[in-house]
Amino acid sequence: MEEVAEWAFARQGIEGITLSAGESFQQAGDLRHLCEYIKLRRPDFSIGVFSGYTLQEPVRGRWHWKAPGEDAWIKGDPGPFMAIKQFLDFEPLMTLYNAK
Repeated sequence: MEEVAEWAFARQGIEGITLSAGESFQQAGDLRHLCEYIKLRRPDFSIGVFSGYTLQEPVRGRWHWKAPGEDAWIKGDPGPFMAIKQFLDFEPLMTLYNAK
Protein backbone atom coordinates (compact mmCIF):
# COMPACT_ATOMS: atom_id res chain seq x y z
CA MET A 1 0.00 0.00 0.00
CA GLU A 2 2.76 2.43 0.84
CA GLU A 3 4.16 2.06 -2.68
CA VAL A 4 0.89 3.30 -4.19
CA ALA A 5 0.87 6.38 -1.97
CA GLU A 6 4.55 7.16 -2.53
CA TRP A 7 4.08 6.81 -6.30
CA ALA A 8 1.22 9.32 -6.20
CA PHE A 9 3.18 11.71 -3.94
CA ALA A 10 6.07 11.71 -6.42
CA ARG A 11 3.92 12.84 -9.37
CA GLN A 12 3.93 16.56 -10.00
CA GLY A 13 0.54 18.23 -10.09
CA ILE A 14 -1.37 15.42 -8.37
CA GLU A 15 -3.42 16.71 -5.46
CA GLY A 16 -5.22 13.52 -4.51
CA ILE A 17 -6.20 9.97 -5.32
CA THR A 18 -9.53 8.41 -6.29
CA LEU A 19 -10.02 4.67 -5.91
CA SER A 20 -12.52 3.09 -8.25
CA ALA A 21 -11.34 -0.27 -9.59
CA GLY A 22 -13.20 -3.32 -8.36
CA GLU A 23 -14.99 -2.82 -5.06
CA SER A 24 -12.72 -0.80 -2.82
CA PHE A 25 -14.60 -1.62 0.38
CA GLN A 26 -14.12 -5.36 -0.17
CA GLN A 27 -10.49 -4.70 0.74
CA ALA A 28 -11.44 -2.65 3.81
CA GLY A 29 -8.26 -3.43 5.77
CA ASP A 30 -5.92 -2.38 2.98
CA LEU A 31 -8.12 0.58 2.06
CA ARG A 32 -8.04 1.91 5.62
CA HIS A 33 -4.27 1.41 5.81
CA LEU A 34 -3.75 3.29 2.54
CA CYS A 35 -6.02 6.18 3.56
CA GLU A 36 -4.37 6.49 6.96
CA TYR A 37 -0.88 6.34 5.43
CA ILE A 38 -1.75 9.12 2.99
CA LYS A 39 -3.36 11.43 5.54
CA LEU A 40 -0.54 11.02 8.07
CA ARG A 41 2.06 12.01 5.48
CA ARG A 42 0.09 14.46 3.36
CA PRO A 43 -2.98 15.82 5.16
CA ASP A 44 -3.64 18.10 2.17
CA PHE A 45 -3.84 15.15 -0.27
CA SER A 46 -7.48 14.42 -1.11
CA ILE A 47 -8.89 10.89 -1.11
CA GLY A 48 -12.05 9.74 -2.85
CA VAL A 49 -13.65 6.32 -3.28
CA PHE A 50 -16.24 5.00 -5.72
CA SER A 51 -18.28 2.02 -4.55
CA GLY A 52 -20.98 -0.27 -5.89
CA TYR A 53 -22.62 -0.29 -2.47
CA THR A 54 -25.34 2.19 -1.63
CA LEU A 55 -24.38 4.45 1.27
CA GLN A 56 -26.85 2.69 3.56
CA GLU A 57 -25.50 -0.85 2.96
CA PRO A 58 -22.19 -0.49 4.83
CA VAL A 59 -23.78 1.75 7.48
CA ARG A 60 -26.29 -1.04 8.18
CA GLY A 61 -23.75 -3.86 7.97
CA ARG A 62 -24.94 -5.15 4.60
CA TRP A 63 -21.55 -5.68 3.02
CA HIS A 64 -18.62 -8.12 3.09
CA TRP A 65 -14.86 -7.76 2.93
CA LYS A 66 -11.72 -9.86 3.06
CA ALA A 67 -8.84 -9.34 5.44
CA PRO A 68 -5.37 -9.25 3.85
CA GLY A 69 -4.08 -12.79 3.34
CA GLU A 70 -7.40 -14.42 4.23
CA ASP A 71 -9.75 -16.38 1.96
CA ALA A 72 -12.94 -16.11 3.99
CA TRP A 73 -15.35 -13.21 3.66
CA ILE A 74 -16.03 -11.15 6.78
CA LYS A 75 -19.49 -9.73 7.34
CA GLY A 76 -19.12 -6.00 7.35
CA ASP A 77 -20.33 -3.77 10.10
CA PRO A 78 -20.39 0.02 10.35
CA GLY A 79 -17.06 0.19 12.26
CA PRO A 80 -14.60 -0.52 9.43
CA PHE A 81 -16.65 1.54 7.00
CA MET A 82 -16.73 4.57 9.31
CA ALA A 83 -13.00 4.16 10.02
CA ILE A 84 -12.32 4.51 6.29
CA LYS A 85 -14.89 7.26 5.77
CA GLN A 86 -13.15 9.55 8.27
CA PHE A 87 -10.17 9.84 5.90
CA LEU A 88 -12.22 10.72 2.80
CA ASP A 89 -12.56 14.30 1.65
CA PHE A 90 -16.05 13.79 0.28
CA GLU A 91 -18.81 11.25 0.79
CA PRO A 92 -17.98 7.95 -0.86
CA LEU A 93 -19.56 7.95 -4.31
CA MET A 94 -21.93 5.07 -3.87
CA THR A 95 -23.74 3.69 -6.89
CA LEU A 96 -26.17 0.86 -7.14
CA TYR A 97 -25.02 -1.57 -9.79
CA ASN A 98 -28.04 -2.52 -11.83
CA ALA A 99 -27.32 -5.60 -13.95
CA LYS A 100 -29.68 -6.11 -16.85
